[in-house]
Amino acid sequence: MRTRVILALCVSLLAALVLLCRGEQVETWPAAVTVGRSGCDFPSIQEAIDAAGAGGWIHLVDPVHTEAGILVTKDIFIIGDGADATILQASVDLATSVDRIFRVQEGASLVLCEMTLRHGHPTICPKGGGAISNAGTLWLLECVLRENQGQCGGAVLNEGTFYAYDTMFLDNEATSGLGRYGDRARGSGGAIKNVQGRAFLSGCTIAGNRAAYHGGGLKGCCNGLLCLVNCTIAQNEATKQGGGIHTRGRLEMIHCTMVDNGASIHLARFGSVIRAAGIYIDGPTILAGSIIAQNDGCDVHLGEDAEILQNAACLVGDASLEATYTGDPMISDFGEHGGRTWTYVPLDGSPVIDGAPAGFSEIDQRGALRPRGSACDVGSVEL
Repeated sequence: MRTRVILALCVSLLAALVLLCRGEQVETWPAAVTVGRSGCDFPSIQEAIDAAGAGGWIHLVDPVHTEAGILVTKDIFIIGDGADATILQASVDLATSVDRIFRVQEGASLVLCEMTLRHGHPTICPKGGGAISNAGTLWLLECVLRENQGQCGGAVLNEGTFYAYDTMFLDNEATSGLGRYGDRARGSGGAIKNVQGRAFLSGCTIAGNRAAYHGGGLKGCCNGLLCLVNCTIAQNEATKQGGGIHTRGRLEMIHCTMVDNGASIHLARFGSVIRAAGIYIDGPTILAGSIIAQNDGCDVHLGEDAEILQNAACLVGDASLEATYTGDPMISDFGEHGGRTWTYVPLDGSPVIDGAPAGFSEIDQRGALRPRGSACDVGSVEL
């Protein structure tokens, strides 16, 4: 019930934001200013933010815009022309980058719509959040965050409230290193680290990310809620535990697909330690209608503080967690199968087809209505 309430509230806000991004009802908001190299209102995003009032709109015109260290201290909306058409980068490449792209302060909010963020790499403490460090409220709508790097939270470090819809997190990395006081900063959360507060992702793909320690894709800390609905977590890698997800806080995972993740710990050094290549759970958790399979190691590992609040209509390939279904989920290769994000699709004869009751989610990752058959399909995509 809590998940559905959160989802309903977020979808209502999202609908309003999408209408605004598409130019409808703009008379109720300040006119958008443009940012670009020539013929625009401002040459930099920071100058546009500083000049804007609360609720200011910025249209990023440059196909490729290079800017880093942008501080958000008020409510700001920044719109691109599509993730393929608008690239906002901290530097021309990751090797020369010395800062993240955005820092959102407490009490401020940032909405980013239809753009790619890349090459963020903070080198001055705090070094977490390769592309964005959020202490306020952050919305990502139809964005791509790729090739960013930070000590923890390779793409996003969240300490506030974070929503992402139809967004992809690709090839980001949490690298570890020394923290502000010379202590070891463990590299956790290859794409996202949710330190505290709420992180809600819907229709998102988290793939190809790496963590030097825990949570190749995502890391959830003790004081946070990490909620995933209709998401794909694939081909991420952690050195120690939780190739896909490592969580010690509350986790809610509804109609997700988690496959092909790895945990590359050296077993000769650590003896018979079980590698949690899929998901490492050490807190209160809800799992519903999800696929967790084909990970390079244990699909699910329960820590001593794990509390499974709900486990309904899931497929766990190696039966490392008791589930409705086990074995091969029979899904396609990873790639573009419709919708805005990359997915896996059930193949004919798959046990996940019509394997979940209605009510967990009314749409799939591609926006198709559920169910399409006698019941909903397990995983993020409805055949």
